[in-house]
Amino acid sequence: TETGELIGIRLACIDHEGGLYTQPVEDLASQNGDVLRLVSGRATASQPIVLGRVDRRGVRRSEFRGLPLYSLDTTYHKDRAARMMGTAAGQRGSVQLPTNADDRLLRQLSSEAKVIPRQGKSRAPRWQVKHGFRANHYWDCLIYGLAGAMMIGLHTGALEAAAGKTADDLAKSRDRGEAVSRNYWDRAKARSKKGSYWGRK
Repeated sequence: TETGELIGIRLACIDHEGGLYTQPVEDLASQNGDVLRLVSGRATASQPIVLGRVDRRGVRRSEFRGLPLYSLDTTYHKDRAARMMGTAAGQRGSVQLPTNADDRLLRQLSSEAKVIPRQGKSRAPRWQVKHGFRANHYWDCLIYGLAGAMMIGLHTGALEAAAGKTADDLAKSRDRGEAVSRNYWDRAKARSKKGSYWGRK
């Protein structure tokens, strides 16, 4: 922090839709599943956060159960972020910006606007990048940070599934699933022979 205080990382979200970097991102998430979660944005979803799974690239489905993937309703989270940014500094729910925030940060945090589409059947307002604004990385970081806070229960209504599961229930389910995956992975490697899939670089 500005005062030199160290802040530990309890949870980090990383975009799974990374194009050329998808496989390295999946490898990173697999190695750091205790603090790193894969997320993918959707304009609309049934819930603010939906827990699913995704098959790792380069790994056969029969040999690995898949990685947890959290689909985010970006409309919900961007609406929430906009409300927070409109809250006066110091009040509950406001966004705390560093005192030395530069123009790049401020520009990216205001890079999108909610508009009514001119084309298509739906006239529901949706978030779009403003004309002349290309980079919106810090805006995405804010959205993922808010979603991550919900995942660890720092906001009312975090990860309430249709079946009534809580964030703790989903976390326990995820941990059990990852334990099964690791055990299956180890058994599969133990059964493999030299020159098999597991011996390839």
